[in-house]
Amino acid sequence: MKRMIKFGSINDYRVLIEDIKHITQYVKQDDSDNSIYDETINLPKLSVVGSEKIHGTNGSVCYSNLDGFWIQSKDRILSLEDDNAECCKENLKKKDSWIKIIKSLANEYDIDLNQNIITVFFEWAGGNIMGSKSALYKLDYKSMIFQYFMVTPTIQKLGKDNRETGTKWFQTCTNPGNSFDGNLNNIWVADLEDNIFNVMNYDTYHIEIDFNKPKESKLKLENLVKKIEQCSPIAKSMGQSTNIGEGIVIQFKYNDKLYRAKFKGEKHAGKTRMPKILDPEALAKEKIVNQFVLKHGCTNIRLNQAYIMSMDILNGGKGDIRKTDVFMKWLVTDIIKEKSNVLKELTLDKKDVTKKISQIGREWLINRLDEEAGL
Repeated sequence: MKRMIKFGSINDYRVLIEDIKHITQYVKQDDSDNSIYDETINLPKLSVVGSEKIHGTNGSVCYSNLDGFWIQSKDRILSLEDDNAECCKENLKKKDSWIKIIKSLANEYDIDLNQNIITVFFEWAGGNIMGSKSALYKLDYKSMIFQYFMVTPTIQKLGKDNRETGTKWFQTCTNPGNSFDGNLNNIWVADLEDNIFNVMNYDTYHIEIDFNKPKESKLKLENLVKKIEQCSPIAKSMGQSTNIGEGIVIQFKYNDKLYRAKFKGEKHAGKTRMPKILDPEALAKEKIVNQFVLKHGCTNIRLNQAYIMSMDILNGGKGDIRKTDVFMKWLVTDIIKEKSNVLKELTLDKKDVTKKISQIGREWLINRLDEEAGL
């Protein structure tokens, strides 16, 4: 039976550092089911390979002998009646090419398509998808295959967290030999005649990440991104030398689990908005808001308290960028509750101050997490 098989998220570098640190230094659960970590355990040094991050919309094709062939967006199974930027319409025309690619991967890794589904993920890009701030702008629609594909049992099994179990990841290459780092011996699957490409057949970026000193690798990757966004190497190879690049994605396996992280530049995001010109009355109100937030709201004591409570530090919790919304909600709620009398005196309400609280709180949290991660 056809079912939605999700790609998951590509996190930022800070989350990657946290994840590797937690899995490496994890010891056990205590009697209260809190995680125990040993921070004296040294973190790994890993050689990883990155590829250019193409700006488009996520797509994938799935196949098993039992269920047949289907096409997905990031969050649903597509059809001609319920499509996503013509992804289903165009890739159905390439069904034979896709099945040939999938069967070549099944043969390479000895995957039984009677018992398993192979899902090949790609970025669906080109045309006007994501507009002029994308690498493949004005080019024909293209499927840009990612470095890894997923193997899932045809009979779905869910774990305690309601996620599929038994899934495995392999690289989208044949003849890999003993190396899985994007070297020249790898033959990365593609079918150029059908506009099916593989990001690993273009420039790749090899770097060693010392997770004990993550800032060094971060700076190297940020410098690479600056070069890529000036001119996308993939777009340039396809005749579009003026298209900007979005960034880099690194992917690697550690302790049999796949990890991903992205580094993005600024240019693809679009034009910087000009600040609004405020009238004298609005300027005066903005000044009062700023004074309230800095003097009564986002004090160091309150910010630290929001961090401790939202991250559950007292019970062994760790700082986590994925809990930003929890942190912000606690901070805003506490300020509004504790300083309601001051707000009333200043004739301000929650709506007036929330944006400024969120701005300062987010900056403080990112700096705190960067400091803890050594970035």
